[in-house]
Amino acid sequence: MHALVPAPPPPRACPAGPHAARAEAPRTVWMAVPPYHALQPVSDASLAAHPVRPGTVLAVPLPPGPATPDRVGGWVARLRAAVPDATWVALAPDGGGDAVAWAQHAPSLGLRAVLVRGRRPDLALRPLLCQTNRLGDEVVGWLEGCGVPLSPNLAHMVGVIFSGAAGHAGLGPLLRARGVSEHGARERFRKKGLPLPKRWHQAARALHAAVALQRDPACKVLEVALALGYSSDSALSRQLQQAFGVRPVQVRGTLGWEWLLHRWLRRAHPAGAS
Repeated sequence: MHALVPAPPPPRACPAGPHAARAEAPRTVWMAVPPYHALQPVSDASLAAHPVRPGTVLAVPLPPGPATPDRVGGWVARLRAAVPDATWVALAPDGGGDAVAWAQHAPSLGLRAVLVRGRRPDLALRPLLCQTNRLGDEVVGWLEGCGVPLSPNLAHMVGVIFSGAAGHAGLGPLLRARGVSEHGARERFRKKGLPLPKRWHQAARALHAAVALQRDPACKVLEVALALGYSSDSALSRQLQQAFGVRPVQVRGTLGWEWLLHRWLRRAHPAGAS
């Protein structure tokens, strides 16, 4: 059984850039699927060939010894590129200093947390994967890993939108509060051939709602809706359906936002989703 050490805020730059393919012997990663009671071994070679279930969490086993990102960076980047709709975490060799040391490097590898021994995955994963205080930076890193062409200005605006969408039902006030021109933002996204900021804002609000449902599967949809500025539970349900093609009941019991945002990206910007 395993517990988690949360990772510190990730950097803006995406670590999972293009990597040349090369033949390697299959290696084992660890998979947890709803309801996340256990981790199961799976060959990394089989991951790209078979779609993963919504809400799948995949754990990369870290080598013993010094916590040096170079030792696993290339492998992790290829794994994340192969399965962008899974939530990737790390599995440390023990629950001691190695896990703490690796937690400092996890964000640069695109790993959301570090698993350590001591608790069931379902108990350890939920409180850490349902945080939204780093959502803006995490989404930016994930998008860049998916090949979405984000300039520094666009990355900043996407981060602003996903960080602040929970507290701003309207896009204009959110951007103005951060000193960003709505017209200028619209033009920058348009020139890159990306969805306009309004669509990013809609997706961000829906994502915050989905994470809230994951955080407390017993909560009422109406409570989440009103807390996020929706007029009713049906309005929130429509937003989830429009953004991700899911209903609230399909989100409850899952973890991770990657599978949801991947669905949105495939609809809104097919060139940026594998």
